[in-house]
Amino acid sequence: MSIIKVMDYKDKDKIIKSMLKSYLKVDNNLYLSNRLFMANTAINWIFTHTKDANTIKYYMKDVEKHLKGEICLTWINGVLTKKKV
Repeated sequence: MSIIKVMDYKDKDKIIKSMLKSYLKVDNNLYLSNRLFMANTAINWIFTHTKDANTIKYYMKDVEKHLKGEICLTWINGVLTKKKV
């Protein structure tokens, strides 16, 4: 399930809400999220540093892969990097 749609590329809040619905699990009063913290920081960085829709799409594909467990996003010296799992 994709967290983003074409019309959402300019709306960070919609993307984050969609991400929470899709990937946040709640067990009683315990919230479980394996990869949401990194995805959220990546989304905030993306929307702070670019306004170009094509660049946002490029980065959001990697955020989606990260949430699915296909790649791992990390910060190295302030740069968002990815590596295969």
